[in-house]
Amino acid sequence: MTEIYYFDSNIESDEIKEYAVSSKYSEVRIGNKTVKELIRDIFPQQVLKVINTPLQLNKEASDKEVLVFSGSVFSKDLSSLSKFLKFSSFSMINTFWGHRNCFVYKGDKDRLISYLIDHREKDIYFVNFPSFVLDLTSLPEMKLLLSNSHDSRHFNDIKSVGDLYIKKSLDSIKLKSEFDFLKNIPNHLKNYFVEVFEFKEEDDFSQYSMVSYNYKDVSHLYLSNSLTKESFQILMSLIEAYFNDSKKTNKIQFKKDSFDSLISKNVARLEQLKEVEYYESLNSFLLKHKGISIHDHHLRIQEELTKREKTFQKVNYIVSHGDLCFSNILFSPQNLEIKLIDPKGYENNGIRSPYYDMAKLSHSIFGYYDLIINNMVEMDFDENMNVSLNFSKFDYIKDFDYLFVNLVSKMNFDMTLIRLIESSLFLSMIPLHRENKRKAFMLCLRSVEIFEEL
Repeated sequence: MTEIYYFDSNIESDEIKEYAVSSKYSEVRIGNKTVKELIRDIFPQQVLKVINTPLQLNKEASDKEVLVFSGSVFSKDLSSLSKFLKFSSFSMINTFWGHRNCFVYKGDKDRLISYLIDHREKDIYFVNFPSFVLDLTSLPEMKLLLSNSHDSRHFNDIKSVGDLYIKKSLDSIKLKSEFDFLKNIPNHLKNYFVEVFEFKEEDDFSQYSMVSYNYKDVSHLYLSNSLTKESFQILMSLIEAYFNDSKKTNKIQFKKDSFDSLISKNVARLEQLKEVEYYESLNSFLLKHKGISIHDHHLRIQEELTKREKTFQKVNYIVSHGDLCFSNILFSPQNLEIKLIDPKGYENNGIRSPYYDMAKLSHSIFGYYDLIINNMVEMDFDENMNVSLNFSKFDYIKDFDYLFVNLVSKMNFDMTLIRLIESSLFLSMIPLHRENKRKAFMLCLRSVEIFEEL
């Protein structure tokens, strides 16, 4: 069997280092795993040997024939990448795919060393990569990899084309509403949102294009432990400025119906949840380990929300993003700028209560939503078999909680109401994550925990 070597190369480009928040390609984080961990998963039955320089092959390789690929080789389609690497291992001649900084090679190890160190191309057959392979030495391809790396659901697809991203969706109605919102942003708010162009509708999907920004989303910064207290403080200041500017809704026609929409959405999502195939086992789990059924938990949320309807309605409505979670906020602490992506839509001309956006922020900050959907949380059981979620690996973010509390206080919002809506969000999102039973159980459990924290 051919020995397989992973060339753990450094990132040379400062621009890519900054964007990927890493000095090595292998350590770039995709969701809850690094690139190297995902590569190892491709070869479950084989030992993947790691080298840091080509010369290590002289010491490590017991055979002259080797398969070597650099850490800068990756793909969003890991199944196709796996097939390609296995296909490469059957090459009968010295074959080199890619270029010196991003390559897959099968053949005589001495020929590879000679080419990489002395630039000698003798007796090597050079081939281009197949289209699904990403060259992570290219900033646009690194951005393509990371732009949609956190729990993207199956009906969305994002591709990089030059200086633009093309977003496609099977849900044409939702995508058109999203595009209309972004296209009709009032002038005084345009600097907060991604710029979009040209909506197209095909037979089975729709798409629009948007400007590609060299910013990471806050979820990626958070999950890679790259949010500092200073950067989080900047983020909260920018969010505050956005909320203040978004209050200027004069000349926009709208209805103050956000509360009714929230209550009715919770009811509709509960009915959808009851259609999930494992609903009964989820309900039994909650009863056994938290002492309450899903239905009763839903009712107590609705009851407490209804008590606070006047508080919800008395605030000034805003031009609302509608889904202000970490993954929808592109952020550059250096440029003191945010760009908001993937809004909820253009219903009611994009005007909603700010409480919904604040609850979305809270579900990333206090709710640890990003950790849950990226499988970075464990369930703990005490001696009485009461269950709780363990977020201890990310305790560092708790040091920033007060900055969000200060923002809520400065804007005169009711924190209890925000967290009640947050609790309802965790419950209502379960049908959207029905394909992953583990996530669904954790989302449900987190909804109960938040309610019981109040």
